[in-house]
Amino acid sequence: MSSLLKSTTVQTTNLQHSGSSNPNVVLYADGGVLLSGATQIAGVSGSLSVPVGASGTPSIIFTGDTNTGIYSPAADTLGFVEGGNEVARINNSGILLVNTTTAVGNARVQVFGDASFVGDCQLNSINGGPLAGFRNAIINGNFDFWQRGTSFSGQEYGADRWYNNRNGSSSTMSRQAFTVGQTDVPGEPIYFCRQVVTSVAGAANYVQLFQLIEDVRTFAGQQLTLSFWAKADASKSIAIELVQKFGTGGSPSGDVGFGITKTTIGTSWQKVTVTATAPSISGKTLGSNGDTSLGVNIWLDAGSDYNGRTNSLGQQSGTFDIAQVQIERGPVATPFERRPIGTELSLCQRYYQTNFSSQGAMNELNNAFVAPVAFRHPLRTVPNVIFIEGTQKIHRPAIAFYNITAVTETSTQSYLSLTISNNYGANLAGQLVENAFAYSAEL
Repeated sequence: MSSLLKSTTVQTTNLQHSGSSNPNVVLYADGGVLLSGATQIAGVSGSLSVPVGASGTPSIIFTGDTNTGIYSPAADTLGFVEGGNEVARINNSGILLVNTTTAVGNARVQVFGDASFVGDCQLNSINGGPLAGFRNAIINGNFDFWQRGTSFSGQEYGADRWYNNRNGSSSTMSRQAFTVGQTDVPGEPIYFCRQVVTSVAGAANYVQLFQLIEDVRTFAGQQLTLSFWAKADASKSIAIELVQKFGTGGSPSGDVGFGITKTTIGTSWQKVTVTATAPSISGKTLGSNGDTSLGVNIWLDAGSDYNGRTNSLGQQSGTFDIAQVQIERGPVATPFERRPIGTELSLCQRYYQTNFSSQGAMNELNNAFVAPVAFRHPLRTVPNVIFIEGTQKIHRPAIAFYNITAVTETSTQSYLSLTISNNYGANLAGQLVENAFAYSAEL
């Protein structure tokens, strides 16, 4: 049958081209078939079989628009094409992907790029975490607070909650300011952290920047994503390691490292992202001192003793800049969460506070100075008292500095009473004195 008139109706139980050898085929053609009007494929198991096609030539198209339609990019997968480009697909797990071909996690709808909702949008969570606020478990990830100073070369805390950790090699941590109006790192951050590393050869030598997040239960058994911005003075590798630490006191379980990743950074700011699943802590033993934590380690220099913890990072000198550190639940790095400045400072002061103006009067019985201190914020635990400004003296205003001979502490997490004794050589009863102390409750 070479042709049928447009108005012709053909009713048959088997209309078959001579090239078909399948007796179950009702209509077979090795050329094009044009169907207009309402068309039905009937039968219990009736189907229409078409080639898989491609994004430029989809299998199911529309008259006059041959590069828009549907094709199958892989088994059990549907691709939706517009103008010769795939714009969406449903993959073999039933996940709808818009503007991307690769699923991240198991969310049923995933959009790469901006999405807007005209009506109401009801969500149980964002990225598996809180709907708003406090997604980021890192404190001072924006490096806004430096209560101890702005430059540190020892093995010590520098920026609030951040520790300049090293052995053998040397490292200087310092606060650096962004140029106002820069756009390389989004959100107009004010400061970033700079680590200047001088490597010294040695298997046990290393430099790392780390923060301990209180409570090893944080993210345990859950997927998490660490992200930050970084650059260096030349193309260099850095390593990221996450560590579950079960504290001290008694017989706690040993550290458990995970998420070990080595990555390369260049001389321009770039975002580093690591997604991992924290191991379950079922069956683990916690220390009795209440100091368990989740450690975030950024390795900058590592001797061969640490190959297993750094994917063989190796040793190197250089200048490394770090900004906007965030760790959150879920498989996606969301934009950096910038909490209100007062809230962030309060979070920092749970671990470290300073007091530059405690005052009290000398006691005539023993030349002792009693200084009651009400902390700005309850500390994590009873703090260590640190004499700051390097004086280790008591200042009697307009008179003199006196050496401290003994300090007795009576303290809780909320207040502290210092009894400071001194051999003044004279009775200074009733004289006003001042002191400068810091209080540390770091993990």
